[in-house]
Amino acid sequence: MPIMTKQRPHLTRRFALKGFLLPWMILWSCFALPVWGQDEPHTLPWSQLDPGDQTILTPFKEQWNNLPPSRQHRLQHGAQRYQHMTPDEQRRMRKRFNRWKGLSPEKQERIRQQFKAFRQLPPHKRQALREKRRWFRDLPPERRQELKKRWKDLPPQRRQQIRKRMMKPHARPHQPRPHSRPHPRR
Repeated sequence: MPIMTKQRPHLTRRFALKGFLLPWMILWSCFALPVWGQDEPHTLPWSQLDPGDQTILTPFKEQWNNLPPSRQHRLQHGAQRYQHMTPDEQRRMRKRFNRWKGLSPEKQERIRQQFKAFRQLPPHKRQALREKRRWFRDLPPERRQELKKRWKDLPPQRRQQIRKRMMKPHARPHQPRPHSRPHPRR
């Protein structure tokens, strides 16, 4: 360890760079640089897909080579997940996919933006939204329709206020309020 003197403080910096920082920089460059260029996945030729993936991805066969590598890998991952689903899960997935394809490009883009905003929320806010959605989904259909109509009838400013209030985390779960007076004993 270098001895720091009042006459030569610059020596300490030089030794620090040579003795500590320089080896770490060299080590980092040896391991980080080869990985640096791997951010973008490599192209995945159609012939390298297994037959099960090819069957599921048949609608993409003609355009496969023109797809970006990241999309190819996402599609392949989805095809592999699909193969491991139960028949009921596969049926629901096909139904959701067909519903998605039926949406206008504007609606699809709006949903993508909402999903992106959701993913950027802190975990506790995402969980709160999931619970609220679950609560709404479990309501009887008539009550859901009533609430949807009431929501659409609200002015945009009021909807925004409600959205902000809904995003606030609750301090504790809902509990019944205690009675203000104790029940008389008999």
